[in-house]
Amino acid sequence: DRHHLLVIASAARAVAMTPREFDAAQRDSGLPRVPVARLTRLFEQVRYSPTRPGPREEEQALDSLSAIAAACRSTA
Repeated sequence: DRHHLLVIASAARAVAMTPREFDAAQRDSGLPRVPVARLTRLFEQVRYSPTRPGPREEEQALDSLSAIAAACRSTA
């Protein structure tokens, strides 16, 4: 559901935190390792690469967010 995805997307991060540091902090908080790592990798590709994401990358990002949201719902 969109609400859970927005909560995850707005998770607080330190101003000077790198994507990898944020990734580690999220995994340390108990979020599922594979979706968090995949979403971090996709973010880095979009942020630091001159190429635009395609439908495959968008689908992977949504799948990762959905898996993270499901994990959050199951622990709530």
